[in-house]
Amino acid sequence: MSPMPRPRQTGLTPLLLAVATAGCDPRGPDETGGPHPPDATERASAPLFTLMPSSATGVTFVNRLPETAARNGLAYQYYYNGAGVAAGDVNGDDLPDLYFTANIGPNRLYLNRGGLRFEDVTDRAGVGGPADGWATGVTLVDINADGRLDIHVSQSGPFGEGDLRRNVLFVNRGEESGVPVFAEEASAYGLDDPAYSTQAAFFDSDRDGDLDMYLLNHGIPAYRTLLQLETGRSPLEVDKLYRNDGGRFVDVASEAGLADSNLGFGLGVSVGDLNNDGLPDIYVANDYSGPDYLYLGQTDGTYRNVIGRSMGHIPLSSMGSDLGDLDGDGWLDLAVLEMELPTHYGRKTRETGREQERFALLAREGLHRQYMANALQWNRGTPDGHIPVFSDVAYLAGIAQTDWSWAALLADLDNDGRQDLFVTNGMAGVSINPDFDAYMERRMAEVQAAQGRVTEALILELIGNMPRRRTANFAFRNEGDLTFTDQAAEWGLDQPSYSTGAAYADLDRDGDLDLVVSNVQEEAFVYRNNARETGDEAREPAGAHFLRVGLRGPPGNPFGIGARVRLTAGEARQLQEMQLTRGYQSSVEPVLHFGLGERATVDTLEVRWPDGSVETRTGVAADATLTLAHSDARPPAPPPPGPATLFADATSRLRPPPRHTASLSVTDASLEPYPSRRERVALAAGDLDGDALDDFVFGGSDNQPTLVYFQGEDGAFTALAELPAAAAMSETTAAAIFDADGDGLNDIWTVSGHAAALNRPGHHHRLFLNAGSRDFRESPAIPVEGAGQRPTLAPGDYDDDGRVDLFLGSYSVASSGPETGRGSRLLRNSGGTFTDATAEVAPELAGLETVTDALWADLDGNGTLDLLVAGEWMPPTLFLNDGTRFRDATERAGLGGLTGWWQKLSSADFDGDGDLDIVAGNIGLNYPYIPSAERPFELYVGDFDGDGRNERVPAYHESDRLYPWFGRDHMASMLPWVPQLFPTLDAFARATLPDILGPERIEAAHRLEVRTLATTYLENTGDGRFDPNALPRTAQISAVTAAVPADFDGDGTIDLVLAGNLHALEHSVPGLDASVGLFLRGDGAGGFDAETPSGSGLWLEGRVGRLQLLRVGREGDPALMAGIAGGTAIHIRPTRSPGS
Repeated sequence: MSPMPRPRQTGLTPLLLAVATAGCDPRGPDETGGPHPPDATERASAPLFTLMPSSATGVTFVNRLPETAARNGLAYQYYYNGAGVAAGDVNGDDLPDLYFTANIGPNRLYLNRGGLRFEDVTDRAGVGGPADGWATGVTLVDINADGRLDIHVSQSGPFGEGDLRRNVLFVNRGEESGVPVFAEEASAYGLDDPAYSTQAAFFDSDRDGDLDMYLLNHGIPAYRTLLQLETGRSPLEVDKLYRNDGGRFVDVASEAGLADSNLGFGLGVSVGDLNNDGLPDIYVANDYSGPDYLYLGQTDGTYRNVIGRSMGHIPLSSMGSDLGDLDGDGWLDLAVLEMELPTHYGRKTRETGREQERFALLAREGLHRQYMANALQWNRGTPDGHIPVFSDVAYLAGIAQTDWSWAALLADLDNDGRQDLFVTNGMAGVSINPDFDAYMERRMAEVQAAQGRVTEALILELIGNMPRRRTANFAFRNEGDLTFTDQAAEWGLDQPSYSTGAAYADLDRDGDLDLVVSNVQEEAFVYRNNARETGDEAREPAGAHFLRVGLRGPPGNPFGIGARVRLTAGEARQLQEMQLTRGYQSSVEPVLHFGLGERATVDTLEVRWPDGSVETRTGVAADATLTLAHSDARPPAPPPPGPATLFADATSRLRPPPRHTASLSVTDASLEPYPSRRERVALAAGDLDGDALDDFVFGGSDNQPTLVYFQGEDGAFTALAELPAAAAMSETTAAAIFDADGDGLNDIWTVSGHAAALNRPGHHHRLFLNAGSRDFRESPAIPVEGAGQRPTLAPGDYDDDGRVDLFLGSYSVASSGPETGRGSRLLRNSGGTFTDATAEVAPELAGLETVTDALWADLDGNGTLDLLVAGEWMPPTLFLNDGTRFRDATERAGLGGLTGWWQKLSSADFDGDGDLDIVAGNIGLNYPYIPSAERPFELYVGDFDGDGRNERVPAYHESDRLYPWFGRDHMASMLPWVPQLFPTLDAFARATLPDILGPERIEAAHRLEVRTLATTYLENTGDGRFDPNALPRTAQISAVTAAVPADFDGDGTIDLVLAGNLHALEHSVPGLDASVGLFLRGDGAGGFDAETPSGSGLWLEGRVGRLQLLRVGREGDPALMAGIAGGTAIHIRPTRSPGS
């Protein structure tokens, strides 16, 4: 078994061994982190938040970490991970108090005396904590259900002695002389766990009415193999689930089904009902290479880890996390932080050259697909009624790269009714940085050679030269429609810092949420929110309304942990769940805060308690605190039947359901950041037995025959014929159904090739002639070979002679770059004989070598079929048919500037004006770089090193400079002069592409570019031009490889179904796997309304290689057949169709 991947491996002494472990990768010596928001002088005169001075608040807490030879970030890799803060009313005066944990030194309790003035009462309250401990997370909980908040403090640290790590529980005994007094009673409750703990979350895990506890622990960073991590179990490292047995807590983690290995390095835990079944679920964010966990609560009190089914990919080194309903659809979404940097310099000073190897290793070992980027997991619902499915939309939303981040808090900071995202940042000591590593190893070798050991002076020198990252925090305003904008500067939250834990609460009770942030090496931040006084500039006026909801729960759960509150105010819908553990090592006030914007009244408000009882109120006045009591709730009425969905899964009507066998595994990830590998699923439909019902053909894979399915009168499809696999070819990659010989019977044309062929020639074209009676016989002579690795077939009678001709699109991705070999072709049908007519009627087709799709349609209304071709590194290319020849009309049609990585084309009259419009599927906007005409994504191809082979160098723009996409090691593998010219990552990260290649090589290179990634609606304006408009944001979350227009809902207008996803790209591009299928309801004027999958019933998960329209039954109702790369085909029918 290979060792855990890490940036480097060196022969370090035991003192410094921790820096060799994998996980939280370095971000280099750039102390300012990424590009900062505008300078403070540019911000509004009255920002949303005001940083209050400690002289005014009395909050002087500092999480100070002295750096000595014995205690430092080289000896203990979690040394600078920081600590937490909790907000909550611990003395019953309705003002939230603050409790800060300290890694070294006493924790601090500040009582809120009103007016944002706080008093330090730590010593009198007795909550300073162990003198020699290392406190991490803090959670407020009413442990004994007496109505008073108690304080649970997690302990960890670089200690071998377990007693120094025992967790602490301060039980609130009430007030004495105006100060709450606490007694430490962790042992009495069974909660004095000596594990390496990060945080605790309290909730009713077993639904018995009292609060249980999930204890998030972390492993001990050490050099161990994956096998050792997977098979070893240390009670000091694995997470625990403590069941509350009448006030005594018992660990039931194993019985409950929690992971029983040392793979977890827990930094974040979030609890909430993710599948709306009334049971609590748990998300665990793990640092290093161990995967995150998504534990789905079961009715028997156990948990099932469903992360592989629920999420297409996850962050690599996961940090803090939070849950919240970001789009008001009634499903909790999830934010998980990582450490990806927002600048080219930061990313390139971090890269070690082993990232692709690490990605493949983790995937191969079953540790999921892990990427260095934040995740914003959009909850799409439960296709099977139980397991939720998420789409990571972090790049689309604009929140994927936030530097070395810790806390993620989802809360409505501007009272506009949408939950925003606050992110803390900063690292007081970056112990893993390749350039720093090289310096450290050199100095160690020098000192050891001179003195025979690592000296204290050397350690202090290394600590003094360790890179630091003092960075500004992020504050993302939720604009709706999966769009977030960083408002940190405008809101006054952009002070550079080493910020870690954070909490929100309405500290001054003025109706908006204030923020409290724990910092390393400097005073904590207390931010006053001015939303009620000044508003958020012009977007949300002063006095935006709010509603605070407090809960008075049942006897065992006084604060109503786990209760859910939904409200409607006009068109707005909101959902919040009472959970206190949020962000990172922190705990928020047990009050739910709803911003309402301009709405002064809540139309309906419903609370659903953990036992299922419900209370509903209507016409609730805003700008108040409402307390809901469990005693007022009633058993819920039986839920009314939900509205019928438009679509239903009809896969059971396939006998048997066909399956495609994947030829690419996850570890075969592309080495490029753009599409170059895509498994084709051969699928085509047409009437093959003359009964006027659609049949279909499904291509064989893994040396299996191609199956021919025939539709019966009952609407079911049965495989009644086979087409044998081609000799020496492993799969059928394309298929088309048309009458090739003019006998009135549809025939089948297939293309066979090698599985996942990228550089191997020899695709074999075969024509199976229909002999009637469901008998197909291969034609002996079809003079067609080659045409790239992924040929596209598009039959159409272009010369209007009654015989169907064939466009053969070529796709070639050789390792040396786009080739000048044989391109696409047009085959003329001369009575069953096909001849190459390209040079005669369409010579420009021969230059198209990256074709992914094509369609025939009369796009100019002259009565002849025109040809539109899609491909990568090219625009949708239009060839107009004048009756004798094709001419390239791309520029005239206004399409020339739309270079993209196009995947799919469909045509229909979407706007009802009598001409055909186009939908062009691209890879979408959920991508690390969004190109434009001014700042395209570029590819330079040439023999740069003179070895006779072409190199491919992708590049992108940042701050008006052109930079290489790849890091130093990858570039050095192609260009041997790179290590000499740029001996350090720092030097390479500062170099532009012209600096690296030189102007002469750039000038001589073949240059390709991409200007748009958006899936686009091209409206035919009727004058020979097409007007591009991006489809709705929900259509941009992943690659669109399939698009089918039809009137699915029977309202007389054309709708659109999209599907897609692609195979994994290079490690720096999180998988394009977010699509679950999308139904866009057409409005008849070229507009589309996106339906949720839960609402429409359309679920098309996986890599949809082909989506085919089928007409079902004698009425010809539209149905869909989806070929899934590496999966079983999916058959979808409108519920009004027969047999659905």
